[in-house]
Amino acid sequence: MNLLLQSGKEVTLEAYHCTPTYAGLLFGNPTKKINENIINNLTYPIEWAKTICIVKETDMYVSDNILKPVINCAWLSSDAIDLIDEPLSRSNIIVIWLSDEQPDKPFRKILVDGIGDFDWNRYAENYWI
Repeated sequence: MNLLLQSGKEVTLEAYHCTPTYAGLLFGNPTKKINENIINNLTYPIEWAKTICIVKETDMYVSDNILKPVINCAWLSSDAIDLIDEPLSRSNIIVIWLSDEQPDKPFRKILVDGIGDFDWNRYAENYWI
């Protein structure tokens, strides 16, 4: 699936994964310490490529002590940054963000809302295939 970022950069979704934010909280209520632990341990599926991973740390909370209920991970790829002369080069990144539950929202819209404003040239990295 291809997506167009607000910058005009076209990216390809290589893989997507989501999980409930508080899936491991068996009892009790979220606290600042629990939330910090969740944020500090955000990661992507182990079988994905070893590449740079960015956590979007804006708009993570529903309220003071409650994180948004869904953790989203997207592995994205595109043409090489800065159009280097190597014909077999590409760029990629994994982006993690938190969102509200959106069972009625189309999948493409969930992605665009989550990563549409992502600054590809600032964070993605080139690799050779």
